[in-house]
Amino acid sequence: PERAHSCAASEGIMTTSFSDVFCETPDGLKLHAKTLGGGKTSTLPVLCLPGLTRTADGGVELDGDGEIVEYLLEMRRFDQNGVLATQPWAIDDALEDSLGRTVARFHGGATLRPQGGGVSALGYTIRSNANLLRGLAPRLGKQAVERLVHETDIALERLGPLLDARAADGFARHCHGDLHLGNILIENGQPILFDCIEFNDTLSDIDIQYDLAFLLMDLDFRRRRDAAGRVLNAYLDEAARSFGEGLWTGLAALPLMLSVRAAVRTHVWAYTGDDEAARRNARWIALWTTLITFAVSVILVLQARQRRQGSDAGKGMV
Repeated sequence: PERAHSCAASEGIMTTSFSDVFCETPDGLKLHAKTLGGGKTSTLPVLCLPGLTRTADGGVELDGDGEIVEYLLEMRRFDQNGVLATQPWAIDDALEDSLGRTVARFHGGATLRPQGGGVSALGYTIRSNANLLRGLAPRLGKQAVERLVHETDIALERLGPLLDARAADGFARHCHGDLHLGNILIENGQPILFDCIEFNDTLSDIDIQYDLAFLLMDLDFRRRRDAAGRVLNAYLDEAARSFGEGLWTGLAALPLMLSVRAAVRTHVWAYTGDDEAARRNARWIALWTTLITFAVSVILVLQARQRRQGSDAGKGMV
């Protein structure tokens, strides 16, 4: 089918969908249909319809005239070749600028979630990473895994006050949560974010910079560090219209966030699939090792910068 419908599995009605569907909502990417406008005449790729309605005898029906029980998302297929993960080399200057600004505007309009972000939210993911990566130690190398876990814990402790301050200052918001190149579609020359996390608030109520970090890490991993730099520059330029000084001071935590995203990618890819032989394929092991090396390296860069800043501060006091 060219379109599919999805709703909550309530009232005995199960969710229906297909894998290559497109999800975008009027306010950027918030897939909580009860809070959305729209309607049957909307031209958006996703329509937020009344969906399940109550019948006179107390049952439910699709799109009736009774009380709305659950909203329905109507989604359409899209060209898989338009997804950036299939063509990272095609990201040019104009698209880099548009992409950075699109993400910044999305974050600027996202709902504040002060209970998210901070040490608690990032620490949750870091602890999860540690457990999952240790399960992969026989393939990734125990020494590499333990070094990453150790250095990440140190970085989190050092940056804790900054992370918590950002949450209090409005940088913790309801974010995309899974913002990598596989979830960005280029249509009519414009980037469209889709397939956000809507099933776990712990993973979506996060620091906006941690949300951005997945995109930057993915670009770097796909040998587009040049594009990552320009996306970041465009993001900061646009985000400065919505956020204060914390936008700039928070960059001190970006290496840690990049590392955590790389660690997530490592174990997600390693545990994906049912074929154990395929998961042990040398090519995949090489990818996992590359990712974990990247994760360690950005943590070490962070530590080097912190030592340099401490040294410079000390010199200033002499």
